[in-house]
Order: sequence, then C-alpha cells, then structure tokens
Amino acid sequence: MPTDTLQQRPTPETPAKAITLATWPTIATKLAAVVPSLRFKMNPADQKFMRDGVALQVTDADTCATAGTVLVAVKRFRRAAEVHYETIKRPFNGLLGAIRDCERADVGPLTQAETTLDGRIIGWRREEQARERERLAEEQREADLRAKARRDAEVAAMQRVADATAEPLLRATLGAEAQALAEAPLAVETVAVETDIPVVPGLSFTKRYKGELRGDAALLAFVKAIGQKKIPLQGSLGLKEIKGHTKVYESPYLNDQVRSHQGELGWPGVTVVEDEGTTGR
Repeated sequence: MPTDTLQQRPTPETPAKAITLATWPTIATKLAAVVPSLRFKMNPADQKFMRDGVALQVTDADTCATAGTVLVAVKRFRRAAEVHYETIKRPFNGLLGAIRDCERADVGPLTQAETTLDGRIIGWRREEQARERERLAEEQREADLRAKARRDAEVAAMQRVADATAEPLLRATLGAEAQALAEAPLAVETVAVETDIPVVPGLSFTKRYKGELRGDAALLAFVKAIGQKKIPLQGSLGLKEIKGHTKVYESPYLNDQVRSHQGELGWPGVTVVEDEGTTGR
C-alpha cells in the first residue's frame, strides 16, 4: 500500500476533524453541490425514442401499437428513474430520521419541563391574584366602615350642636346640614394591597380570550340572539363542534369578537375562556 495513503489516515497524533454545528452548513452545501452530478440519465437513443413517441399522433391501429410500445418503455424509464432517486434519497431519509430522533430526545424533555413549570406558575399566580382580590375587598370594607364611622360621628356632633341651639332658625339650619351630611355619599379612601407575585427578569405573561358555546341550551340562546339581531348574522359562520369536546362549539368570528372585546363580549350563550401563557427571552 502506498506510503502517502497511510499518512492520510487519522492517527492519535493527527485526529479526524470533528463535525460541529458551525461546520454543518458547509457540509450540507457541499453535498447539495454534488447532487446534480447524480441525476438520472437516459442515453440519446432512448431520449429520441421517447420524444418521437410523444410526438406521434394516434390515428390508426399501427400508430396506436407504436404509441403503446413507447408507453411501455416510458413506464420502464419512469420506474428506473424513481428507483434511482430513491437510492439517492435513502441515506438522507435515514439521516433526517436520525436528526428527528435526536430532536425528540433533546427537545421533548425541555418542552415537557416548560409545560410543567408554565402550568404551575400560572396556576399559583391565579390563586395568588384571587387571594389578593379577597384581601383588597376586605381592606376596602374596613376602609368603608371607618369612613362611615367618621361620617356618623360628624353627623352626631352637628346634631348635638343643633339640639343645643336655642334659636329656632339656626337650630333648623344646623339640623338640615346634619341630615344632608348623613345622606351624602361616603368619601372613602382607595386602598391597595402589596403583591407577593415576583417579577422574574426575562419572563412575561400572555393572556388570550376565546368564546365557546357549551351545550345545546347555549347554542339555542346564541341562535335566538342572531334571529333577534342582538348578534350579527356573521356569528353563525364557521360555527363547529370543537374536536374532542362533545356539544362545545366555536368559530373564528366568535373568537375574533371575544378577543377584540378583551373577554367582555356579553353575547347570549357565549362562555368566555381565558387562556394564559408565558413568554421568555
């Protein structure tokens, strides 16, 4: 064996050049450049035979037989061409399959982790927001009670002054002022609660709305509203049952309307579904 051939083989001292993600596009480009040289080729005589046959007009038994002979040959050429390209594609199909297997193995756990964490975080945020609304409502009730107590004390003080006044006209005036103060709207303070929901750099939350008609009663109410012109006629367009959800209906138009109204649509029979998600950068 020639010495120069042996020297070209990789050794521990001269390792083979590793393929990396950075070099992969270059390899693919080189492979693509080779493909035209592997094209299926027919010899000139077969090409002429096919061209003459395609140009032939079938007008009688002889020309029909000739065209049939050409057709049989063309079918053979076509099958040979298909086998030729299947042979070329087979290694690449295997390569693509290997890439997809790796993709599933590597991306799958990441997608599952993303879905799991997404659901847990959104679920906790919803619960925490509900708790915050409860705390806010309770503090607002307490603030309203404090405001009412202050107002009642002011009314009582003013009434005591009116009752202690000897002059009738002034007593009546003070009494009327006390009554007006008692009937005036409460001047309540606006309260706020601190949130325990953390702000995570790079993580943001999305919220989308869609509309559903759940059950026959909801569908009937929706259709009646269309007939009564409470809902545009377009509302009936594209209405279909959601796959996997018996008697639950939706339509692109309905979803567009729910989204454009930020979930505040209020159409008869329509249930607004709020879909939350996360984005990261």
